[in-house]
Amino acid sequence: MEQQTSSANAGAAGPARPPRSFWFKILLALTAVLVVGLGGWYFSLQWQSWRSWRHWQQYKTELEARGEKFELQALAPAPVPEDKNFALHPLIARWFTPGAVSSTNGSQRWFFAPGAEDPERRRGGSGPVRGDGSGALLARWAAYYQGHRGFPQAPAGSPPAQVVRTALSIYDADIQALREAMKQRPMCRYPLNYEMGGALNYPHLVGCRSLATTLELRVMSFLHLGQVEEAFAELQLGFFISDTLQADPLLVSLLLRMALDQMLSEAVLEGIKQRQWNDAQLAWLTQYLGQRQYLREFAAVLRGERNFAVHQTELLRQGKVHAQTGEAELTPAGERALKLLPRGLYYRNLVELVHLYQEEVLPAVNVAARRMDKERLQALNTSAAAAEGNPYGLEVRQLLPAIHNGALKAARWQAMGDSLWVACALERYRLAKGRLPNQLEELAPQYLPALPLDCLTGKPLSWRKESETVYRVYGWGWNGKDEGGRPGHRLEDGDWGVEVRLTAPN
Repeated sequence: MEQQTSSANAGAAGPARPPRSFWFKILLALTAVLVVGLGGWYFSLQWQSWRSWRHWQQYKTELEARGEKFELQALAPAPVPEDKNFALHPLIARWFTPGAVSSTNGSQRWFFAPGAEDPERRRGGSGPVRGDGSGALLARWAAYYQGHRGFPQAPAGSPPAQVVRTALSIYDADIQALREAMKQRPMCRYPLNYEMGGALNYPHLVGCRSLATTLELRVMSFLHLGQVEEAFAELQLGFFISDTLQADPLLVSLLLRMALDQMLSEAVLEGIKQRQWNDAQLAWLTQYLGQRQYLREFAAVLRGERNFAVHQTELLRQGKVHAQTGEAELTPAGERALKLLPRGLYYRNLVELVHLYQEEVLPAVNVAARRMDKERLQALNTSAAAAEGNPYGLEVRQLLPAIHNGALKAARWQAMGDSLWVACALERYRLAKGRLPNQLEELAPQYLPALPLDCLTGKPLSWRKESETVYRVYGWGWNGKDEGGRPGHRLEDGDWGVEVRLTAPN
């Protein structure tokens, strides 16, 4: 009986397992090591990501305690009453109509463009290239308008100023409406949603550039036709259009603002050379130009660009590539892969980026002293080299060239604007005294509150008086050398200022 039970139990237990092979044991051990290793790696990755996030949060909190703000909306222009908002005037608001930016003649009219393709496509839509050296500005545009079927035509044999004035008469009614709106709507906030990141559209930049270009041509034509009051009124509108960009916290807006001011300032200089501005007009220009603080605006947009980059990095961390770059969305798999990248990579980049701004970029602009530290800005090239191959310096490498270029242009235009400011005061002095002063110090305090200093050297602007009708006012430029007021081919070369050659009295 017991033997039968034992036999039954043996049968129930089944056949004995064969001993595991040596290689199976090795594979099992390697699997265990791999699982433990991957687990340790994942834990280490999460730990490093948490440390990077904590580092960023602590650094951000520390800077916020010192008064810095990192939200985009904190630096965005403040809301303005709708009935006072120039951007909501119908002629400006239409810029933001979907599909407004196109190459069709109708859309170009919306933007007050000075050029347009004619029906027979014999002329391009953009008009002459600026500064192409083929003659004076009005002469080049007059040649463009003659025979252009898209613009009204002046009588045959008309001077260039009349040809340009007639062609651009198509905008008379609208520009008059904008001149009235400038007084009724003295404030401006364009309808921009900065949270869109890289997908943000800027149709007003196209509109402002086109309108300012058209106004410059009209002002020039008015001056050469002797219609000085009309020229001055439209010049004021042009500067107002430039001022609508002042509160925008992004570098692209400041760069455009400086470009617009350069165009309009050439019209101011033309009026000085032609001896056409009267004392009241020159007094307005002197007061207006004296308020130009491009270094202050540059410091403000640096913070705006910093915040925009922080926002862009966060969008990228969330896999929102379209919002970050404005390009096509990734596939769902691509977005998931982007989200799987270690969070620490993003946060370390944020720390590196913000540290660069706080310790190297922002201190290069001394707003109170109206000085720019050229040596500190040039040292950014070292930072760029150090960021090469550093996965935590991706944002740094992308932004440094734009920062350096923006600083160069801000310094240049501060010197150019200050030089034009002095030139307006010199013309007021000449009108009052019948001659130019022997030294610039004679302008203060009656015509200037104080003489401006070169924003790079801290020295007074140079004044080279060749005669009672020819002089230059200038700063020494990026290279720090006095080159007699002569400009260079590149921004880094030559002096920065204005040259005045008064024409013979009418």
